[in-house]
Amino acid sequence: MFGCSSGSTKLSITTIGAGIVTSSLTGIECGGNFESCSAEFDQNESITLYAQASDGYIFSGWSGDCSGIDSCTINITGAHAVGASFVVSGTDITPPSEPIGLLNAVDSSEISIAWEESSDDITGQSQLTYNIYIAESRENLLNDSNLAYQVMGNEPLYVSKPNASPGTEYFAAIVAIDESLNQSTASISRTVTPMDTPSIREDISIFFSDEEGWPLPYYNEEISLYEFILPATTPLPVVGSYIAFPSSDDDNAYMLTAVIKIMEEDTQYVLEARPAILMEISDDLNITGSHEINPGKIQLTTPAAEDLAKTKAPRT
Repeated sequence: MFGCSSGSTKLSITTIGAGIVTSSLTGIECGGNFESCSAEFDQNESITLYAQASDGYIFSGWSGDCSGIDSCTINITGAHAVGASFVVSGTDITPPSEPIGLLNAVDSSEISIAWEESSDDITGQSQLTYNIYIAESRENLLNDSNLAYQVMGNEPLYVSKPNASPGTEYFAAIVAIDESLNQSTASISRTVTPMDTPSIREDISIFFSDEEGWPLPYYNEEISLYEFILPATTPLPVVGSYIAFPSSDDDNAYMLTAVIKIMEEDTQYVLEARPAILMEISDDLNITGSHEINPGKIQLTTPAAEDLAKTKAPRT
């Protein structure tokens, strides 16, 4: 094991498992389980480190100021520390593929995270574990304190976080872990901000898509909005009005959406609308076309009913 003299810049090496680490310049030759060694080098010298596994072992990777499994070159700019790990041959050291995830605002108080399954060279999908991290900042997102859920690969690849704060920006990360505890690259989702639910005025104007003969809207998961495609000859709602469409087999149950954008195309209009509330219309109300409806005729329904409503809108 090599030492270093006072006033020199030090490069320290620690090995785990059976193998040897050497350097391109004389000074580093370190081997043995949990053996440490160091050498002094001049500032701005370039040092390449090499890892060679002993018989029956393989090099599994660098840590500290080096990464990966190839030789590592360090430009000496100060004190450096590097770890080298060796494992028994046949040990799985390949991490799963990165899971691709989507963060979505369900409503003003809930966000959801869904993702595509990862692949792994040894561990089957059902035995993979997914860690889901959620935080209000991307910085330190992968800290253990932000671990919100763990999901096995044989379970639905979807989680929902209730009690989200309206107007708050959220980040999510998904990491796949195989049976050898190799971790995939984290899939960092785009940000999402739950929207405030529109307040219900004393009297509101609502268009009913089924009575107007409009097709059901598409739910665009990319932007977390409903999209209505209307013929160019259609009398248009205005931004700030509401469109309701049937949300279940019950003719009196509707999904209420608030129009936030109207785009004119050659032969049609595209309306973007955000989810507002679910409502039930009283049996004694005659529904035809546009209506002024007293809020006493509107009742909020359960989250389960909202999920049902969204299944009625095809996904893009």
